[in-house]
Amino acid sequence: MLSLFLAAAPVPSNPPVPPVQAAPGLEAVLLDFVPGAVDCGGVNVRTVSTADPLTIGVMLPPGIKLPDLELSFRLTADGRPLDIGTPKSVPGAGFYLNTRDLPAAFSLWRFAAGGRERNCTIRFALRHQPIAAAPIEAVYRFAALIHRGETGEREAFARIRPTGCVGRGPPAVLLRGFPDYSKLPPVPGAPAYSVVAFDIDSAGVPVNVGTLTGSGQAQLDEASRDAVIRSRFGEGDARERCTLPFVQWPRPPVEAPEDIDLEALRSDGATCGDVKWAVKPSGDYPIAFQRRSIEGWAIVRFDLTAAGQPVRPAVLASAPAAAFGENALATLYRARAEEQGTTRTGCVERVRFRMPN
Repeated sequence: MLSLFLAAAPVPSNPPVPPVQAAPGLEAVLLDFVPGAVDCGGVNVRTVSTADPLTIGVMLPPGIKLPDLELSFRLTADGRPLDIGTPKSVPGAGFYLNTRDLPAAFSLWRFAAGGRERNCTIRFALRHQPIAAAPIEAVYRFAALIHRGETGEREAFARIRPTGCVGRGPPAVLLRGFPDYSKLPPVPGAPAYSVVAFDIDSAGVPVNVGTLTGSGQAQLDEASRDAVIRSRFGEGDARERCTLPFVQWPRPPVEAPEDIDLEALRSDGATCGDVKWAVKPSGDYPIAFQRRSIEGWAIVRFDLTAAGQPVRPAVLASAPAAAFGENALATLYRARAEEQGTTRTGCVERVRFRMPN
């Protein structure tokens, strides 16, 4: 059977775009997913390591109380969560929650080896606080790690900017230094960040450079301060209390779980052998898993028309989470096999999602 490889592109650095204005009666809040009880059929399972989901921005009515979210998963005998589902939507909420990072972060959790596999669920409480009143460290973390243009960005930067670097627009950047991330210790699974505070003298040279906040990686903090020291700004435009964030994206990749045998998933009476593609399947890497450098795979089954169009696609298996199966299905809608003149049934393909070397 043919295996398809979908490599993730580098994590994009998009230019800022104006976020959508909030509807009347709503306020911008920071929302965190707080893990709660794990239910494995009444069996107590011990957590060995965890990873925090990223904070998201949401527009909510003041004082609203949100119900918990629930994730289903299969706990392997060696303590790894697999078959992680899509978070159940908030019933009757009437607003959108970006929960894409929740399964990605949870796929990094590890539990004590239990000797057998179990079907489990975990609940997450939704804790939120207005951006206008949140601790400034939480606002800086949110602003450093979000995609540009996401909900809450405008309010977060409005909270940050009045405290410093005020002038006639942003300072002119003549030279922008960056850390050499390849020389820093790897941070598998979770992005690290460092926010540097500094002043700019009348010659455009950064002075009084120091770490304001960050995720606690000392070498990243040092490299970020050095990057600011090497930067230069326009002359005659002295500023105070400026800040710059630096983000180290995770590496090396978190490898996908072991594959399963394709032949075991072939249906009886299938008439499809190896597929020769005229237009190869191409799709997008699940963005939340890409940002955390988490690899995965999916196995899909489909039929082919005489013209080579895939029809009736279905996900047979995916790991570590359902998101890889959902994106694997999307690859088939843009694919075409070579025409054979007859229909074929029961085609099975493995789609691998791998980070670039």
